[in-house]
Amino acid sequence: MPATNSLPRDILRPPGAPRTTYDIEVRYIEQTKHLEGLLEIQFENNSSEAISSVLIAWPSKQGSNIELHLKGTEVSLEENSDAKHVITFAKPVQPGHSAELSFSFEGPLRERDWHPRLWWGEDVLAFDDYIVRIEGGDSQWITSGRWDPAQEAFIAEGAPCFGLLRKRKQWLIIEDEIRGVLVRVAFSKSEEVCARHCLKAACEAIDYYVDWVGFYPACSFWIIPGIDKPWGGGPLAPGIVLLYGMSTFDESEKDDWTYLTAHEIGHQYWGEYILTRYMPWPSTPFFKTFEQLTNAAGFESGRGLIEWLHLGMGIYMDRMFAQQRGLDIGPPRQRMRFYLKGVAEGIDTTLEGRPYPKGIDYNNIIAHSKGFAAISAFAQVIGHQAFERVVFRCLREYGGQRVTSGILQSLCEEEYGQPLDELFEDWVRSSKVLDYRISRSRTVSVDGEYRTEVVVACHGTLRMPVPVRAEFEDGMADQRVTDPSLDETVLVFRSPAPIKRIRLDPEDLLPLPEREAS
Repeated sequence: MPATNSLPRDILRPPGAPRTTYDIEVRYIEQTKHLEGLLEIQFENNSSEAISSVLIAWPSKQGSNIELHLKGTEVSLEENSDAKHVITFAKPVQPGHSAELSFSFEGPLRERDWHPRLWWGEDVLAFDDYIVRIEGGDSQWITSGRWDPAQEAFIAEGAPCFGLLRKRKQWLIIEDEIRGVLVRVAFSKSEEVCARHCLKAACEAIDYYVDWVGFYPACSFWIIPGIDKPWGGGPLAPGIVLLYGMSTFDESEKDDWTYLTAHEIGHQYWGEYILTRYMPWPSTPFFKTFEQLTNAAGFESGRGLIEWLHLGMGIYMDRMFAQQRGLDIGPPRQRMRFYLKGVAEGIDTTLEGRPYPKGIDYNNIIAHSKGFAAISAFAQVIGHQAFERVVFRCLREYGGQRVTSGILQSLCEEEYGQPLDELFEDWVRSSKVLDYRISRSRTVSVDGEYRTEVVVACHGTLRMPVPVRAEFEDGMADQRVTDPSLDETVLVFRSPAPIKRIRLDPEDLLPLPEREAS
């Protein structure tokens, strides 16, 4: 029997999974919190090889069951030890030909993975089409699709999966549309001010992202209330995110809510459209409480933490939006504060190549904070215009795949024109620390010109070019970078006006633990 992340030899693993149509009719059973449904699957073999078998992902636990009905093609069904069902065709599906499968199924209501679906391997994400008819229609459900009154069904085209969630009776709904995306916010009466603010913010963010990368990866976007604690937010399914503590809107800055909304939209690109791998929650008091409250609120929990690269790239995108909108959310370095705190505590912050230590705040210290610090460092080295092209290329060329650090490095090298092995090795596969400081400076005036010599010393174990800016009393400025090959870099600035101050990393783009100025 196959291992968890492998496929049987006779099952084709295409580079891009065949686009499949899922036509589903489903009924919700209130007493058992289960769904009963009829499902028809149709796909075309878009590969150059015949397909003799496919896998259906549908675990037979928790009262789930599945029954295959013959339709057009003779097939057989058996369950393997990997919670997958093997469908074997009596006559292999030839290239360019279609196959149809029909099932009845029953299983628990979940936000995602609530129906049987084709499985092509952990490293392949299918973008499929959905026609979903649910008892109660549009009035009772939040989904990854848009309601089509003519078909009396939710429709989603090119979706990685189909999210499904029951509306709560006390929720009100407001909506708007931007760039063909239907944006809706569910809220209780006490959350209305926040809901209206976030609806506007979501439209602005989607508009910005579509201008940048050319698309938004879903036909709709839902914001729904999560835990009534101001703990941020999180992705739930394609086109559906949670915002926590919406009733506490007046207790924090409005710009923070605009930024949070844009950040959660970023998960639709990095996590839903670009694949991510989930990790278990760390065993810390915060996450134990978080999981308990999430379960009590009726949402799934424990699916885990998305990878540092996808979080870092998402934060890079939402910070670009924040900069364009002029949001007052603090400098990028503030987003790295948990990483700096972890460094000060001696935590091993290696991103890849070893398991993270148990009991640490992995989500904040490593995944979010160091993940973004690494991405910001790469952008600093190759230049932000070049890195914006990297973001664009990732999203345009790697949809439905995992963007690894190796892929990211290759794209950065192509845009930069130089190898970046040492930079990526230090940031990704080590716990080295960036620490540059101005050790001394000296200014002399000669023939009406001011000459300032600045010595910047490397006190850390991680070396990279760090910008140093000299600002002069006449309002002019000059910027150089340190030489990563030297323990001390000597920079000379010349100007007609006296020097006002010298700044390391003047845009606060790097996680420097200490600052000095003169």
